[in-house]
Amino acid sequence: MLPTRIARRDFRDGLAREGGPTTAKRRPRAQLRKNRDRGRPGVVRPSSGHRRGAERPRGRSLLDDEDHASGERVLPPGARERSEQARSRYDLPKHLAADAKDLLAGDVVAFRGLITDVRLSGKDAPEDAPEGALEDAAVETVRCTVRGRLETADSEDRTLFAVGDRVELSRLDDGTGVIHRLLPRRNFIVRGDRRVRRFRHVIAANIDGVVLVTSALEPRFRPGIVDRFLVAASSQEVPASLVINKMDLVEPNETPKAAKRCAEIEEFRTLYERLGVRVLPTSAVRREGTDALVQRLSTGRLVLVGHSGVGKSTLLNALSPALDLDVRPVNRKTGKGTHTTAVARLFELRDGIEVIDTPGIRELDIVDVASVDLEAHFPEFLPLLERCEMDNCEHRTEPGCAVTSAVEAGEVHPRRYESYLTLRAEIEKQEQAYG
Repeated sequence: MLPTRIARRDFRDGLAREGGPTTAKRRPRAQLRKNRDRGRPGVVRPSSGHRRGAERPRGRSLLDDEDHASGERVLPPGARERSEQARSRYDLPKHLAADAKDLLAGDVVAFRGLITDVRLSGKDAPEDAPEGALEDAAVETVRCTVRGRLETADSEDRTLFAVGDRVELSRLDDGTGVIHRLLPRRNFIVRGDRRVRRFRHVIAANIDGVVLVTSALEPRFRPGIVDRFLVAASSQEVPASLVINKMDLVEPNETPKAAKRCAEIEEFRTLYERLGVRVLPTSAVRREGTDALVQRLSTGRLVLVGHSGVGKSTLLNALSPALDLDVRPVNRKTGKGTHTTAVARLFELRDGIEVIDTPGIRELDIVDVASVDLEAHFPEFLPLLERCEMDNCEHRTEPGCAVTSAVEAGEVHPRRYESYLTLRAEIEKQEQAYG
């Protein structure tokens, strides 16, 4: 046993001078690391222009396997390739085109990776079915996979499907299904992907309205996120409603600070009601305002969106206790909500209400709206546009701008005008980056 580090180093150097095992092992390993990809047909090394910030794999990779297919290409991270076998999500495979009438149609109720839960059409719950979600045995939901190369190379969508999509599938002998194509979407709510700017994330599809859930406190009401969702809904011509939950936390008679906060909530409530947005103050804890919310949800298939911790799942539990959705309290240190709902999911209540519960989001990047068209999604701007002296007025510092004059006169709320300037700057930055 060598007692010291110096003795171990001398022993290693001695083996190297004598041509011992140290020299014999190190040289081939160095050559292997340097030349392991040289001469292997079909292997494409990532170029120096790969996506910035992407981490290269560590340790053993697919290139180290001797049984790796010689004709397979290894692409840089994030790259997409369209081959002869790739097809659009909206096209049927050639061998199924003649038997398209035998396929089953259904609605996507949950989507996780390559596993998709689809509710088949034409399945009605019996009279004595308990109130609850689509997972109830009375409603047939088929767990499906995707066969073939249903790639998203023909679009900018981050995922193959979204909750609410209509798909066509075939049943297998074991009761599962295989999705063959996606039917055209009537509309959708989308947000940008901050990790990969050229992609978009579809929150929900084929909906009849958007219900933006906010909270008066814990977390605090943020008018900026409200304006973003109103623009996203207006771009798809989808009616939007606003729910201000946790109204029990802003009692006006408790403290001066609470009274001020309650006055701010009432100010924004009046503002959005003047813009034609239906505002519903609620308290899931006290079951206040739930009747008006049920009436709004009964108008069609609606999607609940909003920040984490505003009480979307709590409101659904108040409307239908059989759902028993997980809820978590707000982080007391940061004042922000914690992610409890992991994936979007379509629920059907006993009285025919269909609602999509979505995970909480922290930010909403506007996509599919050009900077020159943004003004059309601010209703208070519309009667003022013809009064601007410049045809290409951007409503910033141009002389004779009717919008800026209305802001100074108090006809347009300054917070709304700030939201417009912020969104326009973000959209213009995206247009410059991606043309």
